[in-house]
Amino acid sequence: MDLTSKLPDDVVIHLLSFLNLKEAIRTSVLSGRWRDLWKSANLALDFEAEKELLDIYNGGILLDDTAMAEYRMWYKNAVNGVVRQLQQHNRATKHTKFRVGFTLTNPYNYGGDIDRWVEYAISKRVECLDLTFYMRFTGDTTKLYVFSEACYNHIKTPDGLSDVKSLRSLRLNCVAVRAEILEHFISSCPLLEELAVARVSNSLKKLRVVGSSQSPLRLKYLELRYFNYLKSLEIDHTPCLVRLIYDACPRMEELRVGNCPGLVDLTLGLHTRYNFAFEAFSGCASQLKSLLLKTKSVVSS
Repeated sequence: MDLTSKLPDDVVIHLLSFLNLKEAIRTSVLSGRWRDLWKSANLALDFEAEKELLDIYNGGILLDDTAMAEYRMWYKNAVNGVVRQLQQHNRATKHTKFRVGFTLTNPYNYGGDIDRWVEYAISKRVECLDLTFYMRFTGDTTKLYVFSEACYNHIKTPDGLSDVKSLRSLRLNCVAVRAEILEHFISSCPLLEELAVARVSNSLKKLRVVGSSQSPLRLKYLELRYFNYLKSLEIDHTPCLVRLIYDACPRMEELRVGNCPGLVDLTLGLHTRYNFAFEAFSGCASQLKSLLLKTKSVVSS
């Protein structure tokens, strides 16, 4: 009998919490006793498909469309399988992180599955929710994953508000999400420190990242990229904000920046009307330690 066989289940479960998801699941083959222990561990659920695809490309194997479709189906089934097993496990388990990252070509083939993943993550009161979808973005927002209205309706309920109070980081890429939903997360997640959103729906034209004097936001990092139709942005009562990335918002007409005494790192990206932006950030100019201006470069052969 080895030493691990003498350890109580609670100790083993605690040790499993230090492993990544794949490593923890692999321990289920060690013995019958270990088969379900990983399901009780407080694991970070990181389902990053692109790492696997990168390994395939680096190995010189280029996947055709059929092979890519098969890979995406495998990915969907793998995530569904893990989530299903965790849901069937009765023990109350907390996950610090839930992240999905894969190439999304047709959201209608995966939307219902992704909805269930997000609902599960929120029900587990994750600290980090990351929905990163990779695609060649052409401006056609019908190919984006649409954030579930059912999920939004849930997080407006008392139980739902309780579920999102632990959220510290929210990252959305290629997700069609309305301003109302983003602003609900901002106002309802008192611990939220990181918000990164890129490539949203064309309907998002106005966004307020605003706290109040009585309840200022705890945001430290704010990243807004490729808001192609955003016309109005207000940032105020964010005393903890240290870094802001504002990139590719070509239709901006109104930019208001208020109380951001901690802002020291500012990036202004492509298509920024710099005079317009400089005026908005003039109140923060003296405190900045880093200012990065990204310009579009053209290389001719």
